[in-house]
Amino acid sequence: MQLVVLSGTVLLQSQSTMMEMFGLLPNTIVICTPSIQPELKYILEQPMSNNHLIATQAKVVYDSHLLKFTAQDHALIFVPYLDQGKDLAELLNCEFMSPFIPI
Repeated sequence: MQLVVLSGTVLLQSQSTMMEMFGLLPNTIVICTPSIQPELKYILEQPMSNNHLIATQAKVVYDSHLLKFTAQDHALIFVPYLDQGKDLAELLNCEFMSPFIPI
């Protein structure tokens, strides 16, 4: 038995890609709940060829929204690979959290 818990909002059309990226089997049970929340905004980008390009574009998007942040706002960025998360956290000068890295 394998249990995988993901949080956040995943678009239905992204589900198969995410399952593949996390190495989940096709018979994995996926439980979806509605996310009808007006404060959520989806930003879809074209695929990029390497972590540096991905991190650079993520920083552009992050920086463009940072000006509108209030003290109550937070950003949560999901990444499929540890090295990608570490690179992005370094570029954004923020924490990188993973269940595979001790706090």
